[in-house]
Amino acid sequence: MSSTFPHPWTPSASSLPPAKRYITTHRPTGLSTLGPSPPLAFAGDPTSHTFSRSYTLSSVPADITADADITLYTADAGPNSRFTGELVNTCESGSGAAFVTVDFAPGGRSDMHRTASVDWVVVVQARFRMELDSGESVILNPGDQVVQRGTMHKWFNASETEPARFVAVLLPTKPYNIPGTGELLKEVRDYGE
Repeated sequence: MSSTFPHPWTPSASSLPPAKRYITTHRPTGLSTLGPSPPLAFAGDPTSHTFSRSYTLSSVPADITADADITLYTADAGPNSRFTGELVNTCESGSGAAFVTVDFAPGGRSDMHRTASVDWVVVVQARFRMELDSGESVILNPGDQVVQRGTMHKWFNASETEPARFVAVLLPTKPYNIPGTGELLKEVRDYGE
């Protein structure tokens, strides 16, 4: 998906104030310090929704020796770069994790999709409606949480006048056969929906 993502990277998304993410590390003396924390880079369609890879890990447990994780994340390219257009590519390897920020324009919606991951989602601003491929849906307010377990789903900003934001941590899953389908769990996205 990184080479075919349909929209370019932008410094911010929708009309929300830019989210700030701070990365901590250690000084050579052992004291804690703030490390390099470049601005979030968003991809997507600002008239609908955009996402940022707020942080990624190539493996869990993480290798933080000599700031290896920070080096991979702040690189201009590579599977763990903040500029990689893949939302959860580190999860598909079966060993990584991703932390994402997702912004929606007023009335914005995502396509129906599935990630090959368990996603811990927290609404931080405005209201969302999450719909499953079964037709079930739920309204989510700030602070509400979803544990998305590899299911087909779609997000809607429930407001036609206010932008909305959620954050999520995406963790890999072991190979899994989706009940009743005979299909192995894999990422599914339909940008043409």
